[in-house]
Amino acid sequence: MILRRNLKFILIIINLLFAFLLILCYLVPFIDPRVFWPISFLGLLFPFIWLIVIGFMFFWFGLKKFYGWISFATLLLGWGFGARMFNFGINSNEVRDSLSVKLMSYNVRNFDFYNWRHRHESKKKFFDLFKREKPDIMCFQEFFHLVDSTKGLEFVDSLSQRMGYPHYYFHTRVKSHAQRYGMAIFSKYPIINNAKMDFKTRAKNGCIYVDIAIRDTILRVYNVHFQSIQFDHEDYAYFEKIEWKTKALKKVFHKLRRAFIKRAEQADFLSEHLKLTPYPTILCGDFNDTPISYTYERI
Repeated sequence: MILRRNLKFILIIINLLFAFLLILCYLVPFIDPRVFWPISFLGLLFPFIWLIVIGFMFFWFGLKKFYGWISFATLLLGWGFGARMFNFGINSNEVRDSLSVKLMSYNVRNFDFYNWRHRHESKKKFFDLFKREKPDIMCFQEFFHLVDSTKGLEFVDSLSQRMGYPHYYFHTRVKSHAQRYGMAIFSKYPIINNAKMDFKTRAKNGCIYVDIAIRDTILRVYNVHFQSIQFDHEDYAYFEKIEWKTKALKKVFHKLRRAFIKRAEQADFLSEHLKLTPYPTILCGDFNDTPISYTYERI
């Protein structure tokens, strides 16, 4: 009896702890990482904490204990955050009007160019996807173009001429011999204006936008690539082998901290620009963050 009572007490404490952590998760989108960056880590842990609290709720209700209401109330308090993370399809009704367009956003990772043995196979898979989906507008992050057409990897020409996207804006952020790296937007509709936005951080991150004339309306499309964590092969090896050494942990936490802070700066910068746009706007891209984050809340 005493053992069961002690176990019950321990479970209640653990339940309260995770309920408290979940409430802290709800605060993550509203706290600037530049002010207090450690709380941003909870945004990464949100799915696990959320599921654990759900587990406790069903556990207590299964035993017909009122403790289940602790978890229920905590989940109800932040239901919108759960829906944001897991997308329950509540608002999935398709709405079509005169401005309906199909848009694809894709971080193509240089079209797998450095996978030397299978680069042409990778290119075919990408283009098969584009042909199957038939988007009106395509936004690419980490776009790659090889100026030397003899290699058969001239992606700008392939998309523009062969796949029916005559209008495009490709902003090169890095040049290396015949190779061009950057961001691109391809459209079946005329692009009447284009521009780039520099975040003043790493050269590979930034934002571009275009104004597209669709019938009698002008639509502005933003394509953004926020700061990545920049894990290298060594970092991923630590994750896979779970070889947590002090030096490795410090390196990982430093990269996460830096990314949280830089994304906050970039999100604030873009948010101010979005307020000034005179047209209906679509924002897409690679945010490199979770839906429970300051980055998502700002934009």
